[in-house]
Amino acid sequence: MKTKQLSLLLIGTLLVTTIAVAAERSQKKADVIAAASTPVPKAVVKTWEPSTFDQSVDRLPPNYLGLDPIKFFKLFESKARNLKKGEFETSEEFTQRTANADVLLSPINTTDTYAFRISDISVKYDADEQAYLIGG
Repeated sequence: MKTKQLSLLLIGTLLVTTIAVAAERSQKKADVIAAASTPVPKAVVKTWEPSTFDQSVDRLPPNYLGLDPIKFFKLFESKARNLKKGEFETSEEFTQRTANADVLLSPINTTDTYAFRISDISVKYDADEQAYLIGG
């Protein structure tokens, strides 16, 4: 009879252990599935905006390089496409559509000053002439 009780106790212990291990694995799988189904936040891509040039300052900020003229031109070109008269558009419709060009060109403002970084031009100072020689 002791063997029977010992066998039942052993079977019960193995059963409980198996159930506990299965529950733990099931929880790990549920955690993995939950982590996989959690939406990954998309990276917010900020549109490049040109910064204006402040002429009232005495000095430029450290490491100031100015705007990239290619980026500025591409942005301006993409905005300026909307300012052309359409083939099937009447002159009145075109005038009405482009009445506020500053909004259509935004973030470029026609009244602001912009400074550009031109990298292929050499600038040298001639002490005898007391002038800068710009060439390129």
